[in-house]
Formats: sequence, C-alpha cells, structure tokens
Amino acid sequence: MGYGLDTQKYPLKKWGKTIKWRYQGNLSNQFLLTAMNAWANSCGINFVQSQTGPVDFELKCIPPNTSDGGSKWSNYTIDQQGGGCGKPCTNIVGLLQLKTSTSLGSVLHEIGHLLGCSHEQDRQDQRSGWYQQHCNNPNDPWELQAAVNHAVNLKDYGNFDANSVMMYPATHYSKMSSPSSGDVATVKAINGW
Repeated sequence: MGYGLDTQKYPLKKWGKTIKWRYQGNLSNQFLLTAMNAWANSCGINFVQSQTGPVDFELKCIPPNTSDGGSKWSNYTIDQQGGGCGKPCTNIVGLLQLKTSTSLGSVLHEIGHLLGCSHEQDRQDQRSGWYQQHCNNPNDPWELQAAVNHAVNLKDYGNFDANSVMMYPATHYSKMSSPSSGDVATVKAINGW
C-alpha cells in the first residue's frame, strides 16, 4: 500500500474530504488542476479553490531561475503555523510550492505529500537496499540517517508499493499520470476516508 504520516499519533493532521486552497494571481502550473482531479477522482475528495476566508493550503508557483531558494524543486509543508514537524496542531495549514516547469508526475508527487504520503523507499523494510542502489554516494550515511530521523512520525500502511507516485527516483514518478492504487489506499487510510 504505502508509507506516510501516522495520524493515530497526530489525528489533528487528517484532511477532510473537502480541501480548500488559494492561489493569488494567474495559475501558472499547467499540471496542477489535472493532478488535483486525478487525486480527487481516485480518493473521492473535492479540491475547492477559494480566494476569501480560511483555506487548507496555499499554492505558490515558482518561476524557473529565480533567486528563491525553493525554485530548484517543488515542495510542500504542512502546519507551517501549527508548531512544525512532529507536533500536533489545531488546524492544518499547508503551502504547496511548484515550479512552473514541473511535470504532471511531480505535481502528483507533491500533492501526495500534502495528503500525508512520504517517500515509499524510506519505509523500514526498504531503506538499506534502496539507498545502496540509488543514492549518489552509498557510503555517505546522510540520506539514510535523514530517512531514519523523519520516520518517527510515519508508519507503513500495508506492503511496499513499487508503483507508487511517491517512489524515487524522480524519473519514476515524473512519467506517471495518476496515483497508484496503493497511493490511493494509503491516502484513504491516513485520513480515515
């Protein structure tokens, strides 16, 4: 199935089935709505764009070659106002940052993070084998230690899913056009849908 946020420990981090989001300006990522629709249709959720009132996450599109440090990759954060990683919060506030030049698979991947999924290869049952094969320097323990440190707030949801949009390397997920059945099952399990 997958790997993601342990919402038994942090039940306040679950998403509702309607997720409100905001973007100020002209939507410049061509894949965002397609990726949202793919997740929505697969999981039975509804993304609603709102320009007023409270929202669950905000979108920031990052033009390529800007001085913004996040312009090198797309990324996400959860609870930027709720105390940071690993601490329960009273409301979910997310920021989804996307490069304007990113692929559909990359947007699916980042929305997967926003919905609670983590990198599939970081599971306890996959860590050593995957890192030996794929990290830039298999003898450098930094990437493996980062995965171990991050795993405190995460848990396995079923078996390893090699077809997951959350699976590295990026050449894998960049070619995808929808979340895998394991991704969908994981998001539903994480959020109690």
